[in-house]
Amino acid sequence: MGNDVSRNNDANDGCKCKNCGSMNLVQDVGRGEVMCDDCGVIDHLDNLDSSGHVRFGDGSQNSVAKKLGSTLDGKRASKEVRRANKRSKESTIYMEELFDIVDEVVPEGRMRAEVKDLLKSYDENDSLLWRKRKKLHGGRDRIYRLRVFVVGALAALRRSMRHNHANEIAQRWGVDRKDVNYSTTMFRKYMLKGTTTPNKRDILRERKAQLYFYLERFREILAERVGWEIANQVLEGALDELSENFEPVYDDGDSEEPIQSTKYGTKSSESAAWEAFLVSMVDLGMGPEAIRWLLGRAVPSSAGNVTRAYSKEATRRAALSGGGEEE
Repeated sequence: MGNDVSRNNDANDGCKCKNCGSMNLVQDVGRGEVMCDDCGVIDHLDNLDSSGHVRFGDGSQNSVAKKLGSTLDGKRASKEVRRANKRSKESTIYMEELFDIVDEVVPEGRMRAEVKDLLKSYDENDSLLWRKRKKLHGGRDRIYRLRVFVVGALAALRRSMRHNHANEIAQRWGVDRKDVNYSTTMFRKYMLKGTTTPNKRDILRERKAQLYFYLERFREILAERVGWEIANQVLEGALDELSENFEPVYDDGDSEEPIQSTKYGTKSSESAAWEAFLVSMVDLGMGPEAIRWLLGRAVPSSAGNVTRAYSKEATRRAALSGGGEEE
C-alpha cells in the first residue's frame, strides 16, 4: 500500500471500527483516511476519538455497503471486503425476489408475514438461500428455485398447523413433489432446532392435534358437496378408523401399541387423516366421484396412490351393490 498506508499499529492501538467493532484498520496517512478491513467503512483519521473509536457523525466520510471496494492510494480494498459486499448484495436481491413471489400467492395478513419471517430467519441464521446449489428435479432456472423455497416454507408452516395452500400452490406452479419434500424438510429442521426432545405424552398430544387439524379441514370441504350432517358422519367414521389402529384421537389413555408399528404409525399426520377419511367415505357408500372431487379441493400431500386405491374400492362396492353413488 506504499509508505503512507499502514495497518493498525502501536500508534493507534486499541482503535476500533464503530460500525462493526473490528480492530483490523488500515490507515492512509497521505489521504487522511482510515478504512475497516472487515466491513469496508472509510472515515477520516481526524474522527478517531480519544477512546480509540471512529466517530460517525457530522462531516464524517464513512460509507458502509455502497462503497465497499473503494481504493486506498490507488489500490483496491481487500478481497474479503469485496466478497462480503457481493454476498450482502446477492442475499438482499434474492430475498426481495422471494418476498415478491410470496406477495403474489399469499394474501396479505399473518401467514404472509410468517412465511417471510421464516425465509429471512433461515437466510440470516442458517445458510444463505441464494447459495443453495442442490440439483432440483423440476427445473434449473432461478424462478423455479425461488418457488421451491416459497412452497417449502409454506409447507413447513402448514405442518405446524398454520393453515395455508402450500399444496395447491405447488400444483399450480408445477413444482416436483421431490423438490417440495426437500425444501419442506430443510425449513422444518431449521424450525425444530434448539427444541428439546419431547416425551411420549407430548408426541401423542401433538399427533392428536395434527390429525384433528387435517380431519376438520377435510370435513369442511366435503360439507360443501354433501352437507354438514353427512360430513360429520364421515369425520366420526374417520376418527373410529384411526382409534381402532391405535392413533391418539380419543382421550382414553396412552396406547399400549408402539405408534410406529400401527397401520398409520409411519405416515405423516396429513396422510393418516386423509386415508382414514377415505375409508370412512367408502364405508358410507360414497363413490369415486366424491373422492376425486374432494381430492381436487383438499389437495393433500403425496395422496395419489392411496386415493386411486380407495377410488377403485368405491367403484367395486358400487358395482356389487348395483346402485349409483350415494351422497
